[in-house]
Amino acid sequence: MKLFFPLALTAMVALGIFLYFRPSRPAAAPQSAGLIREASPQVILSYVKDLKSPLVLVNFWASWCEPCKEEFPQLLRLRKKLADQGFKVIFVSIDEPRDLPAAEAFLRANHVDFQTFYKGGQSLEFVTQIYPKWEGAVPTSLLTGPKLEILDSWEGDATLAEIEERIMRHLRGT
Repeated sequence: MKLFFPLALTAMVALGIFLYFRPSRPAAAPQSAGLIREASPQVILSYVKDLKSPLVLVNFWASWCEPCKEEFPQLLRLRKKLADQGFKVIFVSIDEPRDLPAAEAFLRANHVDFQTFYKGGQSLEFVTQIYPKWEGAVPTSLLTGPKLEILDSWEGDATLAEIEERIMRHLRGT
């Protein structure tokens, strides 16, 4: 019994010190309803590859980016128009976790009913792991082939005609 009290006291002091000095955990990202999923670059590339599509447009966007918001409906129209040719679109938000509700609201407002992704708490190096030549602009779009090769890319907004011309060039194989 003589040893119990000093051991219990030592254990309680040690636990208190541990709890006081432990590294704080970052706040958890808001949970999504499934429309937008936090993913690593490897998960996104795997998803693109699993689509087994002749041409996939990977679009990096953000809910605070006005050119992204203007381009977004155009990409949705092209997705629908060219779906019978195997064309697919993957949206990847570079929003921070605190902006996830705005990103989800934007997706719902545009009637997006398919899986999209976002970088979550990862740094913006996330984009360069998929597109090493990224200079930091959004929107940024990549056209990838079935072996994940980047066939074409552009940063900043583009007109519907410019985007469609780029897509059709690759769908035709020219």
